[in-house]
Amino acid sequence: MPKGKGMDFGSWPADQWAPISKGSSFQMGTDGQKLVVAYRTDQPQLLQNAATEFPFAFTQGGGLDLMLRSTGESDARTPAVGDVRLFVTKRNGQLLAVLYKQRASAAKNRVTFASPVGEVTFDDVEDVSRFVELSAKGGDYQLSIPLSLLGLNSPGGKAYRGDVGMVLSDGSRARARMYWHNKEDSMTADVPSEARLNPSQWGLFRFP
Repeated sequence: MPKGKGMDFGSWPADQWAPISKGSSFQMGTDGQKLVVAYRTDQPQLLQNAATEFPFAFTQGGGLDLMLRSTGESDARTPAVGDVRLFVTKRNGQLLAVLYKQRASAAKNRVTFASPVGEVTFDDVEDVSRFVELSAKGGDYQLSIPLSLLGLNSPGGKAYRGDVGMVLSDGSRARARMYWHNKEDSMTADVPSEARLNPSQWGLFRFP
């Protein structure tokens, strides 16, 4: 993974784009302080979101999706402390970034996502927009977030379980979910199912 900086996609190796869908791909790297994720997509209107409450951003519009097991490459199949999800979008033209922790060592901003057929409770759901940087040009996007906020400590040379994807929408409701590794979770009609972390379907990232 390259140490990508800025919105110059030419600085990312041309042969290292990993596919999310037929028309979209990503690369990931670190500059030592931040995690940087670059997306090349065929979705110039991807970041449209109508969420009235920030925890529900993933189901009320489109956005960039990142899942990560900050504790490393453990293949534990159920969510654990250290598993995080970052969802980045725009609401009313302003950046919105939400960090989800289904399990946390100390429950802070607990949120329950429920439907007629089930529910799931997250120990911590936080608006982290102030910490995230986002650039967009056409269907190309790049985000960065401090490593410490994700629980990553000196990731160089280490492998981590996770996934990268995107949520497509009509601007007010999620219509499709696409991921690099997880091809099983595509539900967009049940909020708990859309919220749950599923590390059993994540792949492995290795930082140089």
